[in-house]
Amino acid sequence: MSAKNVVVSLELGHRATVRKQRVGTDMYTHDWEIYIHGVCGSRVDAFIEKVIFTLHKSFPKPRRGKCVKEGVKVCEKM
Repeated sequence: MSAKNVVVSLELGHRATVRKQRVGTDMYTHDWEIYIHGVCGSRVDAFIEKVIFTLHKSFPKPRRGKCVKEGVKVCEKM
């Protein structure tokens, strides 16, 4: 069996947007998301099964695992 190298390009990023309105007693000012996916929408589920994001401990469930087939994105209010 010969050894083969595979190079997979990934895009990792985050986005924060200012909320237009607060709802009720909601004190959050931003919507925030972090994501990882293949470049130009390419599929990476043949190479990556699951991604685990570790957020700050002040978030509910700060350690979050996402299966790649579902899309890898975590959204939060800040």
